Amino acid sequence: MSPIDEMNKSLKGIELQLKSIDVQLAKLLQLVETMLEKKEPEETAHMAASNPDIPEMVSISEASRRTGLSYDY
Repeated sequence: MSPIDEMNKSLKGIELQLKSIDVQLAKLLQLVETMLEKKEPEETAHMAASNPDIPEMVSISEASRRTGLSYDY
């Protein structure tokens, strides 16, 4: 096997590892976003419900879900 073939084989292996890491990071990010959305402090929810002048704050993911617009929009 030529040195170029060996290098190409190594690069393909590295590419596969990077894709795997990318998939794992995307899953982790989704999990963290889900956890953050579920941890709304009760006092904040109570304050917003009792005072209509206080705008409701939601994460970008939640706003995207509620409006149907993309996360990046």
